[in-house]
Amino acid sequence: RDIDLFSHGSATLKKHGAAGGEPDESYCFHENKSCPDLAIEIALTSGGLSKREFYQVFQVPEVWIWRNERLEVFTLNENGEYEKSSTSQQLPGLDLEAVETCATLAPLNRARKEFRRLTAEA
Repeated sequence: RDIDLFSHGSATLKKHGAAGGEPDESYCFHENKSCPDLAIEIALTSGGLSKREFYQVFQVPEVWIWRNERLEVFTLNENGEYEKSSTSQQLPGLDLEAVETCATLAPLNRARKEFRRLTAEA
């Protein structure tokens, strides 16, 4: 899609007077910014501060949570709160079902080939 992508990886997000934390992966699109446009979390356990509550402090526009081999997408609404979404606002047109299908495939090259095959059929 020819989108400029800047990886922030697991860079620590901190705000004065707020707890810090690190996403498993994070990205900025179009330009490199101090706060990512997309944060990705792999949820292995539950409990503690909600990841959505944490990212809401930083107003990260979109959060993806991978839990139980399913992808959950949350986008900020006009009130600055997250709501579950079936599409990505940051990557419009991205086939999230294909992402979910290919996320567990290994090696990475196999996942890429399968993603291309699935999205070419759409």
